[in-house]
Amino acid sequence: MREFISKKIAVLIFALSKDEGKNKKPFFKDSLLPELLNSKTKEVVKSTGLDYFHFSEKEQTGSSFGERFANAIADIYSKGYDTVITLGNDSPGLNKRHIIKAIDALNKSHFVLGPSFDGGFYLMGLHKMHFNKENFVNFSWNTNAVRKEIQNYITSFATKIFLLNYLHDLDSFEDIKTIRSTFYNRLTKFLAVISKLIRTQVFEFVYRSEIVFFEIVLGANYNKGSPYLYSF
Repeated sequence: MREFISKKIAVLIFALSKDEGKNKKPFFKDSLLPELLNSKTKEVVKSTGLDYFHFSEKEQTGSSFGERFANAIADIYSKGYDTVITLGNDSPGLNKRHIIKAIDALNKSHFVLGPSFDGGFYLMGLHKMHFNKENFVNFSWNTNAVRKEIQNYITSFATKIFLLNYLHDLDSFEDIKTIRSTFYNRLTKFLAVISKLIRTQVFEFVYRSEIVFFEIVLGANYNKGSPYLYSF
């Protein structure tokens, strides 16, 4: 697999600590999910070979989300990087391929957005020339209008916007149920393929594949909300 590694690109994980995550999202109470989300996000980023920085509430500065986010981005640029890829930690479907595609597009001078179904985004890749701190502070953060505002802003640079595939964010308990439903739909389709193969007497291959699949799926305890279930 081709790897894209540049010392001019850094990843900003802009995400609360597990304890503060539970305070901000009460449906996480008594759940291991915040810790697992942070852990998985870092593992995905580490697998790319890029430098990364995790800004939890301890490192963030500012009185509003916009100020804290803009200050964090500015801080990464001040470290000498030309390009920043920002990530949250609440998109269980995020994997290495999303970041690799983002890096490829950024190397072609594009602006990158990984859109979420709620009108926001789970990934943003921007070059230093695209970043204006005042503009970023004043976007309508935490609303379903923010992605559209950012896209309109970027078009003023006559820069191509590269969109990744849509992912779900975990902002409410309803989001957890939606992702759970999506997973089981995938599982149902997979089992249908398995059944068809069995009927064509490719049993040994199917049996081994089925064992591997269920070791992956059942090896993580869904009752604890493991994001690993959605990483393939």
